[in-house]
Amino acid sequence: MRTTTRRIGATAAGTLLALSLAGCGKLAEEAIEQAVENESGEDIEIDFNADDGTLSIEGENGEEFSIDVDEDGETSTFSGTDEDGSTFEMTTGTDIPDAWPNDIPVPPGTITSATAMADDSERILNISSEVSDAAAAHDGYVAQLESIGFTSGSTSSFESDGSSSAFTEMSNDTWMAMVSSTSDGQGSDALIVSLQSVSQ
Repeated sequence: MRTTTRRIGATAAGTLLALSLAGCGKLAEEAIEQAVENESGEDIEIDFNADDGTLSIEGENGEEFSIDVDEDGETSTFSGTDEDGSTFEMTTGTDIPDAWPNDIPVPPGTITSATAMADDSERILNISSEVSDAAAAHDGYVAQLESIGFTSGSTSSFESDGSSSAFTEMSNDTWMAMVSSTSDGQGSDALIVSLQSVSQ
């Protein structure tokens, strides 16, 4: 059943797009329902609200999924409950995720994408930022994490044809962190910071 649940969940974002393109009518909902049922082998119900852009899907075993896009179109939230009652949520956008820990500094630069994923036992957060100097941003952020108690683990770096990248694994009692940076050598520099909660 978990495989079926993942199939239904994986189709939710595509379903929202399909309904939008199809004009959001009842016939479109029924057509998409049939397509998802053919893929998952499970009876489902789809409800799309064209006024606020929300989509909900309910499976025959009690699974529930929903997608909500905010008014400015900058943030979307995908949440669900499987047949065992386990819940999860994923939020994507270009703002600092609400779930970002208050005691961990926000990475420098201009955020280009941000994702927060959580279920009953784990949280994963990711922020990608455009920076002016990838190497300096990488080293500076690693130093910030070390100053609040993170320990550095393995590190690696690569250079080729003017481009470069660096990776540093870090951790404390609560979080595992991966600090990554890339530069194409032509002014396109990025810093990517990923956090994953440590199982207690």
